[in-house]
Amino acid sequence: VICDCNLYDLSMEGFQMTWAKCKGKHDAIEDKLDRGLATFDWMDLFPNFKLTNFVAVRFDHSPILLHLHATKNIFFHKKSSLRIYGFLNLS
Repeated sequence: VICDCNLYDLSMEGFQMTWAKCKGKHDAIEDKLDRGLATFDWMDLFPNFKLTNFVAVRFDHSPILLHLHATKNIFFHKKSSLRIYGFLNLS
């Protein structure tokens, strides 16, 4: 589905696992459930982005920070319904 939508998995710095169950126990489970996805056009607008995964102490999902460094001027026409980019919560 990700490929069908022309989305690409963004490279992430930090610990690669974003979810954990039973932390600190012998039967702990970790996986990469959370990720950043973007279109090629979005990556062209933000080629110097930085996606960082931090280790969570109290929660099972790790916080992920997306830092954008725009290299082009981005503007929106107020009357336009076209969104150049956006964020989508898939849960």
